[in-house]
Amino acid sequence: MFGGLWDALRAIGIVPLAGCVLFVAAGFMLEAAEPNLLFGVHTRWTMADEEVWRDTHKRAGIAYKLAGVVSLAGAFSPADALVLEIVLFLAVGSYTVVYSYYDYRSKWFE
Repeated sequence: MFGGLWDALRAIGIVPLAGCVLFVAAGFMLEAAEPNLLFGVHTRWTMADEEVWRDTHKRAGIAYKLAGVVSLAGAFSPADALVLEIVLFLAVGSYTVVYSYYDYRSKWFE
């Protein structure tokens, strides 16, 4: 039903641009996120320490905004844009989890 529309949108680069906007918006929202149970990087370490939460979300915000800028490269190759955005999402998500662990360990086990 939407196959033709999807192909047309992908051909003109709308999908990569939408991904870029989503990454950048998520970056700004993560930087401003206060500790809560609905939005943010929820690991055992960020939930245990408010300072770890703030440090992790500051880094996550920067990383997601950087991923948004990098995802603009998908506009030049729309066929590979989805793969690029999935790889960026997984890389940034993994980075934030690992960073929260090391930040927590450096604060509590020095």
